[in-house]
Amino acid sequence: NGAILGMSKAEIRSKIDEIIDFSGCAMYVDTPVKRYSSGMRVRLAFAVAAHLEPEILIVDEVLAVGDAEFQKKAIGKMQDISRGEGRTVIFVSHDMSAIQSLCHRVIVLKDGASIYDGDTKKGVQFYLSNTATQASDDSIAAARVAGDGALLITDVWIEDEKRQRVSELTVGKNAAVMLQFNNISQVDLDDIVAGVVIHDHKQHKVADFYSDEMGVTFTQQSAELIELNLEPLQLRGGKYSLTVVLQHSKIRAHAFDLLEHVISFDVFSADVYNSGVTARATNVALIAGKFTA
Repeated sequence: NGAILGMSKAEIRSKIDEIIDFSGCAMYVDTPVKRYSSGMRVRLAFAVAAHLEPEILIVDEVLAVGDAEFQKKAIGKMQDISRGEGRTVIFVSHDMSAIQSLCHRVIVLKDGASIYDGDTKKGVQFYLSNTATQASDDSIAAARVAGDGALLITDVWIEDEKRQRVSELTVGKNAAVMLQFNNISQVDLDDIVAGVVIHDHKQHKVADFYSDEMGVTFTQQSAELIELNLEPLQLRGGKYSLTVVLQHSKIRAHAFDLLEHVISFDVFSADVYNSGVTARATNVALIAGKFTA
């Protein structure tokens, strides 16, 4: 692979040990590559490319695979190439935290055309504000699993701290879940409780919030728009989905409308506590009393 990419035999020999060590595949270096997992192949491919000493290194979603240790090494290597060695790195990614830590210029692409080119922080905000997902009528109908129909949820969306509709959030920042509904049977506002349940990518429930517990009250002006503020958002980086419910305040088993996994959203990790350490993503598990990545 190194030869195909333009390395001489002498270069390969001088760097082979460093490449294998960086990839983390030393234990399997004599195993045919066709037996490697997709993650191992990407790790090895990145290790080879990063040691080519190219004038321009293009990295496309390499952080989407591999564990936290490899991601940390990959980011460090790209920083060394761009800052220490003065070469260009084009980093293609949907990971906003990695982009903010690596890049000093951002280009946002849509349908093959550039729609933003400039400052990293502003570029990230521009991207987040332009990738918001909206629950369609079909997706709402498909997500509806229960309810007597007295109230019908017509739209669900997430807003960030700038009150922009988004599908991606950053841990530690303010966020709000918005529910639009029709009060078909003119239910008494005092009888309505709105609930939001958050599931991770494995559909495990990680959090739930209810309007009465949060001190949210409904007035006639806000009767068909509910806002549940999550300030600040305390979720680890990862992919999540929302289940929303409108239920009776006194008869909690009575649902007016229930939508399961109606929309999904991403949460990006960040240095929440200003400790210099980025909050770990959801690949950290508690096993036998010990944390393992």
